[in-house]
Amino acid sequence: MNKYLDIAPEVAEALAAGKPVVALESTIISHGMPYPQNVETALNVEKIIRDGGAVPATIAIIGGRLKAGLTPEEIEEAYEKNTGLVIIETFEERKANPMYTPGVLCKNHGPFTWGKDAAEAVHNAVVLEEVAKMATRTELINPKVQPAPDCIRDKHFYRKHGANAYYGQN
Repeated sequence: MNKYLDIAPEVAEALAAGKPVVALESTIISHGMPYPQNVETALNVEKIIRDGGAVPATIAIIGGRLKAGLTPEEIEEAYEKNTGLVIIETFEERKANPMYTPGVLCKNHGPFTWGKDAAEAVHNAVVLEEVAKMATRTELINPKVQPAPDCIRDKHFYRKHGANAYYGQN
C-alpha cells in the first residue's frame, strides 16, 4: 500500500497485467462544465476509454488521500469537493481572507457564499449577484474599463476593515 496513493482494484489489476491505463484528472469534473454535464462527460470519457480496451483511472483527492480510479459515486462527489478545494487554493494563492470576501463566483456555477449563519450566507449571495450584475453592465457600457488603482481599492477596503476602520462601524 502506498503511503500517499490509493489505487482502485481495477486499475491495480490492469497495471499488474500490463494492460493500458489512461490517467484522467478530476478537473474534467470540477472545472469548465456545469453540473450534471460535467459528471456525465467524465463518465462518458471513462466509457470511451474502456471501449478502446484501456482502463480509466480518474485521479482525485478522496478522504484526504490521492486516489487513482474513481467509482461513479466518487466522481459525483468529487465535483463539489474539488470545487471547494479550488476555492480554498485560490484564496491561499491570493492571500485573501475569506472573512473579508464572503463569496466567490465560479465559472459555470452559481455563487458560493458563506457567513456566520445561513441568513448571512443568503444575504451575501444576493449582494454577490448584484455586484456581478454591476460589473457586467459596466463592461457593456465600457468594454475597455480598467480596475481601480490599488490605492483606491485599499482605501475603500481599509476604511471599513482592520484596526483603523472608521466607515460604517457601529
